[in-house]
Amino acid sequence: MDSWFSTAGQEVDARIVSPRVRAFFEYWRSLAEGGVPARDRIDPAAIKPLLPYLMIVDLSPEPLRIFYRLVGTEVVHFTGIDITGHYLHELELDEFSEAELLTVYRKQRDDGWPVVGVAEYEMQGKRLLRTEYIVCPLLDAQGRPSKAIVLEDYLLAHGIDIRELPIARLRG
Repeated sequence: MDSWFSTAGQEVDARIVSPRVRAFFEYWRSLAEGGVPARDRIDPAAIKPLLPYLMIVDLSPEPLRIFYRLVGTEVVHFTGIDITGHYLHELELDEFSEAELLTVYRKQRDDGWPVVGVAEYEMQGKRLLRTEYIVCPLLDAQGRPSKAIVLEDYLLAHGIDIRELPIARLRG
């Protein structure tokens, strides 16, 4: 598996090719007005085509824990499980490591700016799945950066059936 992530600058990183990731970043930035928008600024009707690819997560203070409050239908389809209502540490992940995801979430929370990235799933030297994502901070009702909204876009290699990929499972 190959992956990278970085904080998004004023423009989405040139390595991102997903129109969904780019569109969501532009939407988030329009709400941010130079800062971090509050969760209640998100208007689902304004981003209806992106909703299946979105997740809303809660971020606890240290030690950082990630709780998946809402998970879109395409995320469920591509991961093979509905992680709504579960914590990151409850998942057995093949695509991403828990430590890498915690680093991504911590960076966006601490920097107050979106993190963009790519993870590629390879088997026998062939790239089978490219996941492009953006993790954007959100403020809770008390003005704390304790939430994030995530968009993941999945690009399957031609001829690959998603059911062939062991992406994630619940532990236990």
